[in-house]
Amino acid sequence: MNSRELDQLRSSSGHGLETDFHLLDDYKKIRRTPPRFLNNFSPSVMGSHGFSKIMAAERNVHKRTLETFQECRLLGEDFIIKDGEIFNRYFATGFARTKTSAENFQSGKSRKLKIHPAEEGGKYTIERLYYSSSVDLDFRVFLGTSDEPVNYGMWLFIVIPAVHEFLENRHLYDKFMCHCSRPWQRKILRGLGIPDADLIEHDLEKIYRCASLTLHRASHRDLYLRDSYFPAIRWVAEKFKNQGSASERIFVSRLSRTKNGAYRGLLNEEIFIDEIKKLDFRIVEPELLSFVEQVNLFARASTIVGLGGAGMFNTVFCKEGTKVLDIESGLKFLDSHCNMFSSCKLDYAVLLGEEDPEDPRLVQKRWKIDIKESMQVIESFVKDRMSHPT
Repeated sequence: MNSRELDQLRSSSGHGLETDFHLLDDYKKIRRTPPRFLNNFSPSVMGSHGFSKIMAAERNVHKRTLETFQECRLLGEDFIIKDGEIFNRYFATGFARTKTSAENFQSGKSRKLKIHPAEEGGKYTIERLYYSSSVDLDFRVFLGTSDEPVNYGMWLFIVIPAVHEFLENRHLYDKFMCHCSRPWQRKILRGLGIPDADLIEHDLEKIYRCASLTLHRASHRDLYLRDSYFPAIRWVAEKFKNQGSASERIFVSRLSRTKNGAYRGLLNEEIFIDEIKKLDFRIVEPELLSFVEQVNLFARASTIVGLGGAGMFNTVFCKEGTKVLDIESGLKFLDSHCNMFSSCKLDYAVLLGEEDPEDPRLVQKRWKIDIKESMQVIESFVKDRMSHPT
């Protein structure tokens, strides 16, 4: 294929282009109180880089904007081509994401992005024939698709604020665009007030030519809720609140997923459930509940003990000061989860399990917890008589 049939694209942040730009939250240096670990773990964990990162008090949290691009093309979840540049939702860390997505297209792992990896000169290329099949959107579109399109937790972070912006400023937008291939996603959108007539179902393998495309952008993804997130979160909590519900203790389980062979299964969860029931915990699997039930359940909870995962993202609906004990298989996602708990002003602590060394997976391995030790610290946590292990 000769060069006249290719367009060259420079990977960029997108901020050098003319856009309708609104700063929602600027970069901010914060001090996050290090999480309280309620159990002992190996010296190798304490000496790891991941542990040092988690315990660091000072950190910079992400910048957040609302931006509109005129006459651009949309590929994949949120990759935008305009004036010879390609960029995505994340303007500080998006370069690596573009590189990975292009390599996945080249290798055949994904058909979404449709650009070829950068060669000498540092520019990506796209075959012009793909443009000929672009879907034309000659109206004002708000993009709500998450960068993890079927991950419930990232839906809360990306889609909920997008819906809120779309509905609050309905006169500025004609259609809401979102990838919603799962039934639960459509149900949530309808429940929030997005009728089918206002929705464009985002096909991630198509290219769209957009006359006007608006989306929330961020410097990077750290799961820290900046001030601009909370109006949307409070709007959802208020919309679905149940005034007559009493507070309760809940344990967020992943048992059904584990039994179905999902990754990161807690091997002794059934035994743990039998024990934690003795402390009057209600056992819940959020994915088996409706969205409204999940919002209400977490909004009224007094104490939450849960296995790290998407279901624990519902803690964004908790009241400030709610007690949250996050049980994790390792350190991989813990720093981001602590950002979320801290930014929501929750009274949180962490209990670490141990991965199964015989699991062949490189990450997301099966794991277990010490039941006796865990129950002792949970009972103290509930009664607010916590020790602070070093």
